[in-house]
Amino acid sequence: MDNRQKVKQAIEQYIKANFSDDSNEFYQYNRTDHLTYADRRLIVYDAKFRHITTHLLRTLAPDKFKHQIYAICPETVVGISFKDGKLSYSQVKKSNIDPFIESLIEITGSCDILDHYACEVLRRQFRLYLDASPTEYKLNTITISEGYNLRDLPSSCMKGQGLKFKPLDTMGKMYYLTSNKTTNILARCIVWDKGVVINSTDDEPIDCQLYDKVYQLEGKYGNIFKDMLEAKGILELDRLEAIDTWNLYINNPFIEIENGNYPWMDRFSLLDINENRLYYYDWNAYGHNSSDLKELAMEVNPEKYKVLLSTDGYTRDMDENDGTIYSEYENSDIEEDDAVWSENLNSHISSNNAVWSQTERDYFHEDDYGNGWYYNWDDRDEPINIENPDFVEFQDSDDTRYMVAKSNAVEDMLSENISNWIPKELAIEIKSLGPNYYIYDDYLVSIVKEHFEQCLDEGKGDADEFKSIVENKNGEWTWTN
Repeated sequence: MDNRQKVKQAIEQYIKANFSDDSNEFYQYNRTDHLTYADRRLIVYDAKFRHITTHLLRTLAPDKFKHQIYAICPETVVGISFKDGKLSYSQVKKSNIDPFIESLIEITGSCDILDHYACEVLRRQFRLYLDASPTEYKLNTITISEGYNLRDLPSSCMKGQGLKFKPLDTMGKMYYLTSNKTTNILARCIVWDKGVVINSTDDEPIDCQLYDKVYQLEGKYGNIFKDMLEAKGILELDRLEAIDTWNLYINNPFIEIENGNYPWMDRFSLLDINENRLYYYDWNAYGHNSSDLKELAMEVNPEKYKVLLSTDGYTRDMDENDGTIYSEYENSDIEEDDAVWSENLNSHISSNNAVWSQTERDYFHEDDYGNGWYYNWDDRDEPINIENPDFVEFQDSDDTRYMVAKSNAVEDMLSENISNWIPKELAIEIKSLGPNYYIYDDYLVSIVKEHFEQCLDEGKGDADEFKSIVENKNGEWTWTN
């Protein structure tokens, strides 16, 4: 079965699930000729032919790319039209795929005003998406201050404020991770040069590069990033032996900086005013709200220190009492009493936006649904991390996705265009086709019959078992040997 046929099968499954098996209704819903002559609908599938998203775009070459609906998956673009009461599928020649992508424009805000940068990003994303080559990751470096001004930098409280980091440019680099499959920055961190970080017990510089706190789009990218850094001999600052608050410092580069121009410093944030040192402090472990800093102030003379854990450019006092805490994920200050810690997001989040998972023992952000988590099939109120190895993803006939415990899941041997995993209670076991042979019980009886008849034609399976299954689905078994 080639990709055009798989796209056709995926569209047919989508129509059965969402348009009562009515292809005309599907086409009328997605057609674009009632909008403008140049509008086109793009239905996007992943490599396993799972529906990802649907775009409404325009083409600069409407006379060349005439289909109102296009489906795309890696390496393949298929035009869809409606003729003689049924859908017609035409695969775009490989030589025409790049001109097709180049013709696409994104409508941003107004039909008359186009963001050319957004259009280029869109085209680049589609080209990367259509590329079926293996994923390759790359380490990149840039000056620290320029790194915070990168246009594609993911959400950060310091994005666009690179000038505040200018004094750090002589002390290290920003490293960041990219791949040949996306335009996104997948992970990033500051890497301190050899000798910049100093052991406070003997004032001896540490003779190796050290990487600071890592920010990542997903946990897997963070792991890949760290592995690549460590392969270059760059060690993780937070994992140095016996490291704790006050054990390490860097010399203060922010001499004569006016208050209001300081950056947020992830690890070296405790400024000793007299000695001009920035001491190590892991705010992820010990917190950065006013009550956390007050605990720290009990160990020292708080008047001697300022804290560089603020998004407004101003230093903080250890004995402050502002009652708020910054959320990296939400990119805003929230009330301390309303804040909960999310381990998977590595950030405080508002309790109003938090969903607790008893299985994960962690909070998830409700806006991260579909990116970081889906609901548990066995408990529809409990989020499960998509990367949890004890769970698998299941997509039901309504295109709703859940996480199912592996112990309660089997593989659907009939499906090629949705997740192969299904809950056991939704599976039909077919013993005559071998051990662990299951199919989803929500298939139309016509699809099941066709599959069984094909098996029998190939000399597989038992006709009596097939007949019983078809009749239990209120179908009629007409096959004869």
